[in-house]
Amino acid sequence: MATGQQLIEDSLLLIGVGAPGDTLESGIINNALRQLNRMLSTFSAEGGPIFVNTFDSVTWTADAQSRTIGATGDIAVTRPIDILSLQTRVSNIDYSVDEISFPQYQAILIKDIGSDFPDVFAYEKTFPNGTLYLHPAPTSNVTVRITSLKPLADLTLSGTVALPEGYEEMIQYNLAVRLAPIHGTVATPAVVDQAFNTKRAVIEQNTIDTEMWPDYHAPDAGDYDDYWRDINRS
Repeated sequence: MATGQQLIEDSLLLIGVGAPGDTLESGIINNALRQLNRMLSTFSAEGGPIFVNTFDSVTWTADAQSRTIGATGDIAVTRPIDILSLQTRVSNIDYSVDEISFPQYQAILIKDIGSDFPDVFAYEKTFPNGTLYLHPAPTSNVTVRITSLKPLADLTLSGTVALPEGYEEMIQYNLAVRLAPIHGTVATPAVVDQAFNTKRAVIEQNTIDTEMWPDYHAPDAGDYDDYWRDINRS
């Protein structure tokens, strides 16, 4: 386990900022913390680096066609990045509800109808709360069971975070590459290579489908340019 400050200091050491035991200026540390949390937000948007699917069991109000979901929503949980599956539970039996896109939901001509069992759901990624739709709307209060991807939580300087295997090194090396231009330096090829490989290892750990990661045995500068442009944009 490590604190946000420890991860930041270790990352800065990789690009030659500070030395072990140094007390760095608060401006440097605070900027690095902002960059760290922006990077985690980008990782969350990608989906692959998220290490756990979150399960929520909530009550869906009778006749409601839609409900907001998020910190201040009708369903007061962390706003999902994506909803992976949804079931309604009736008498301890779970009934799967098929997913459709929000445009497909919009194309349904008659929305003001009800049923004991919704057929489909759609998730609109509105902000700050998402919006979840069921069709037909349930005619009585029903338990809805939602499996979703939730964002990685922001880190603080002093708070200790427990992460699965490989995450601390992935964060350390990827943050070092992100911070290097801010400090007028360039991460060494070894640091960039480790950043790439640790992130790939984490994603492969989290998903069966690894075809999204080409097997770069000796990537050239162009490969890394594309890699960082695509995944470290904040």
